[in-house]
Amino acid sequence: FPSHDSPTGPNNELITQSLAVPPQYPTFADSSSYAATSSYTKHNWGRWYSTDTHTASLINTAYPVTVNTVGGTFDGFYISGSNGSTVSGSVIVIPKTGTYDFQFSLQVYNTSGGGASSAVNIWLVVNGSAVPYSNTQVSVNANSPYVVAAWDFMGSYNSGDKLQLMWSTTHINNRIATLASASPAPETPSVIFTIMEL
Repeated sequence: FPSHDSPTGPNNELITQSLAVPPQYPTFADSSSYAATSSYTKHNWGRWYSTDTHTASLINTAYPVTVNTVGGTFDGFYISGSNGSTVSGSVIVIPKTGTYDFQFSLQVYNTSGGGASSAVNIWLVVNGSAVPYSNTQVSVNANSPYVVAAWDFMGSYNSGDKLQLMWSTTHINNRIATLASASPAPETPSVIFTIMEL
């Protein structure tokens, strides 16, 4: 006779079931057996800064923003100057065709004069031509606290393209300033450039 725990049909006949054995968790090979593949794509990047204070001798005149120091290390990019230097200058040379994000930070200061109308313009130049609608104007009031201009430009470029950041001012007492260390803070660079391949 069937037990109370056994399933039965309408005529009390024993119903037998074929119970499938649940699958076990799959086993994985030891991770040490996986060989490194060559599918990884290296992304180029670079970082530089300036220890100089940048001034303008003429108002409403374009000046390139320059750097003179490698920020730790870089891979793929280099900065090109009039002397062909790979460390200092104003031109960032794109190493290979792709999409890049160029970020910068400028510490702007007005020593005196100019009033509320004193301003600095900052824009991007690619291969010697100003990029339309890339300018931003920041107000720099006389003897005001330091103004930090910092944003980024993202775009697709070809190998060998040359990027430059330019600036102009409506008052010659506006400058991009560097500061000596003041404990506990370290030195403050006037310019920081960072660019990375996406």
